[in-house]
Amino acid sequence: MEKQLRIAELENAEAENKQAMEALWESEGKLNSMLQSIGDPIRMIDKDLTIIWANKTSNKTSGSNI
Repeated sequence: MEKQLRIAELENAEAENKQAMEALWESEGKLNSMLQSIGDPIRMIDKDLTIIWANKTSNKTSGSNI
């Protein structure tokens, strides 16, 4: 009985995790679409000043394709 309860708990946690991941992907997609559509160049850089993300406008103005 204990084993069945634990399996049910794990299955429930897995389903919740899947829903959370789907919501995260949807949110990330919306954010990316919004940032890509902005007409000004936007870049994300790391602590070493390496560009790790740039919107399309930034790529057009810099000639790179990040």
